[in-house]
Amino acid sequence: MSKETKYQIYIKSEKRWEPVTEEFHKEYFREIDTFRHKQQRNGCCTCTRSKWWLCNMNCEECEFHRAGNQLSLESEMENDEGGTSFADTIPDEALDVEEAIMLIDAIDALHEELSRLDPESRRICQLIMDGKTERRTAQILGIPRSTFKRHWDKLKADLYEKLRDYI
Repeated sequence: MSKETKYQIYIKSEKRWEPVTEEFHKEYFREIDTFRHKQQRNGCCTCTRSKWWLCNMNCEECEFHRAGNQLSLESEMENDEGGTSFADTIPDEALDVEEAIMLIDAIDALHEELSRLDPESRRICQLIMDGKTERRTAQILGIPRSTFKRHWDKLKADLYEKLRDYI
């Protein structure tokens, strides 16, 4: 084995060792190690440190695989009405038609109010919606944070007042 290929990976399906470069070895095991550690935290993998090289992320065929804290949505449960699955107990959170129409009306009203804002207020809303912090937004606008905070609080209060029928 040359110095460049002093690392090896185990090919489980062929039951043999394959020499690889250090870079390939690290990249190959990065994803496997992350996966295995997650499975171990969830109690699904009991692989010992001396056997980590056997992991190929195919848990169903692994001798170290355990059920862990997984819960199948198809698991049968007993209740007053007889057998049912866990999936049957999950509430349907889909919006009904009336709620969807109300939400669309609220969004339209918000867009209308935003379009009426002065350019500076519109820019503040855009920066905040882009995920900028108050401090970063104030820096971008070139104003003190306290000035920005005062303007932002007033802008939110005005929008809340104009849209209170939708909230």
